[in-house]
Order: sequence, then structure tokens, then C-alpha cells
Amino acid sequence: MRHYGHTASLIEQQLKPHPIPWYMGAKAVLPIEVELPSLRIAMAAQIPLTKQTQLRLQELDGMDERRLAAQQNLELYQARMARAYEKLSRPRTFKKGELVLVLRRPILGRHHGPKFAPNWEGPYVIKQAYEGGAYLLADSNGKHPVSSINGRYLKKYYGQNYPDISTTRQNQRESS
Repeated sequence: MRHYGHTASLIEQQLKPHPIPWYMGAKAVLPIEVELPSLRIAMAAQIPLTKQTQLRLQELDGMDERRLAAQQNLELYQARMARAYEKLSRPRTFKKGELVLVLRRPILGRHHGPKFAPNWEGPYVIKQAYEGGAYLLADSNGKHPVSSINGRYLKKYYGQNYPDISTTRQNQRESS
């Protein structure tokens, strides 16, 4: 196994513990090779087999420590990312009577509009707020477009004043 005249350095590199663990893409070592190294490598390096097995056992012991360190780093990273997300995000809460827009979701199949139709529809009035972020909505006629909807599909409406549904109904009853 001659590689540009560097036979000895190649053999020494093969006997040293690999700097990259096996789970990072290095070749897998069969258990038979751990117990019975190839005769060619043992003879070329002129190293007793006991030293080679000791090096292999040290490498295996070090792998457990590296796995534990990697797991700890992963947990620290996940906690840091969760803190960063929580710092930037703020929950959307709406009160009864507020005006909101509803995200137009074509997957529901009730809107078959043109290609460039607006993504939001409304405004709707929040009639009731449930626990967990669900809301009951009503339009200007008092009809409920959906039974209840999650708050993530709503956003606050900042347009013109919208007549209150309860006063609009009372005015309609009085006029008729």
C-alpha cells in the first residue's frame, strides 16, 4: 500500500484514534476488526496488539463523553432559541366588540375568487372570546360566517368606524 512513498505515515494515521467520530461520516469498524486487527497493519507498524486494543478502547470511551457533550449543547441551543422566540413574539388577544379581519383560506373551498383576490376579508366584530384563543365572529348583519375561529387567523382592523351590530339591529326594529 504505497501512496507516494508515505507508507509509514499512512499506517500511523490508521492506528491513531480518528478525530471525527463514526457518527459524523467516518467509516464503520466491524467488531471483528476491533478484536483481530489486520496482520498487514500490525506488522508494518511493529506495534504490539495490546497497544492497539488500548487505543481502540480509549476511543470508544471518549465517544460516550462526546455524545453527552453534544446532547448538552443541543439542549442549551434549544433553550436559547426558545428564549429568543418568546422575546420577539407577543400573543394576539382581542376583546369583545373589536373589529378584526379574517384570513381568507382557500383550502376551505368557500371562496373561489379571482387569482389576485385579497388575502383578508371582513371586517367582523368579535361577539365572544373563548379560552385557548378561539373567537366567535359576526358580520354587520349579525350573521356568523364561521362557528368559531382561532386567533391566529385574525388581525386587528384599523379602518373606518364600523357600526355596532346591536345598535344597528335595534334601529332596524324601531324603524319597522
